Amino acid sequence: MMTDQLKKDIEVMVTEIFSQKEEADKKVRTEEALQKAAATISELTDALEKKNVQEGEVASKVAELENSITDLNSKLEAAKKETEDSNSKLADAEKTIAEMNKDRATETRMKDLVDSGIALSNKEVQTAKVREMTDEEFASYKDELISLRKAIEEELAKTAQAADEQAKKEQEEKEKAAAAAKEEEDKKAADTANAVTPPPEVNKESAAKAALNLEIKKDDILTKYAEMGKAMAQRMVEKNK
Repeated sequence: MMTDQLKKDIEVMVTEIFSQKEEADKKVRTEEALQKAAATISELTDALEKKNVQEGEVASKVAELENSITDLNSKLEAAKKETEDSNSKLADAEKTIAEMNKDRATETRMKDLVDSGIALSNKEVQTAKVREMTDEEFASYKDELISLRKAIEEELAKTAQAADEQAKKEQEEKEKAAAAAKEEEDKKAADTANAVTPPPEVNKESAAKAALNLEIKKDDILTKYAEMGKAMAQRMVEKNK
């Protein structure tokens, strides 16, 4: 294939040849020019063919590379999908293991609380609470419960001691009151036992009349004194009741 530049070169050469005076020289120069042009054309044709071959090879290599890229992209997508599936399975496995570890930790923690005497009556709520704690959080939680229990025990001990002291005080007061009452009762009994019976009051005027009239018999006097003794004895019995 002849290029525009080659055409121009040939035209220039032909013009120079035909400008010569001698016809022979023109013919010789024309043949030389034509041969040179033919050789140039042949070289250019070979070069063009090589170029086309190279372009074909390049195009083939490009197509091959494109196919390789497409294949690699497909493999990459497949690997990515496989990685995602593996990550998902790994996450599920890790979650399962974490739940199992929480179960074991919860069982150990609740046993620790029971052994320490600080387990709550509502164990379901306490179990759910300690299950989500870290080791550090549980240790702090346990210390708080122990401190709270200790404070309650100290307060209860103080209350019990105060109640015991109050009961002892009341008992002592009762015993003192009972002793005082008994002492008073014993004193009254002693006073009654040691009491002297006062002599009966005698109406002097009546006695004189009786003596003068000599009408009162000895038996009547004795009877009166006997009745008076009974009355005094009855009085003493009533006092000792």
